[in-house]
Amino acid sequence: MNSALTLDAAAFAKFEALVLEQGRYTERECEAYLASAAALLLSGTPSDIKAVRQDRNYFGSSDVTIIVSMLNATMQILDYASIWELKAPQCYLMEFDDSSTRCRPTLDLIKAENQLLPLRS
Repeated sequence: MNSALTLDAAAFAKFEALVLEQGRYTERECEAYLASAAALLLSGTPSDIKAVRQDRNYFGSSDVTIIVSMLNATMQILDYASIWELKAPQCYLMEFDDSSTRCRPTLDLIKAENQLLPLRS
């Protein structure tokens, strides 16, 4: 496993430009930067980490799978996996409903959720 996955300032600036771009969807380009910054997506400090992009499996493929070894609350090192389904930063997660006073999930968010559901079974 690779324990040195990081995102330096220059790479972050390129990533930020892709996030802010409005002329096209930049999901695939952003995927590489998120995989490189995998440690930032975790709620703990990993002792070992690996990010796998476009992992093909029985149910399809997952955009980014993060595999880590981390200390748990009892100070044991355990392995964890986190599966991420990405959408382009140009996609919205929520939209106003017909009354314009409440929000509902967009089709992009529903699609992402449905892509993850088979992986949980």
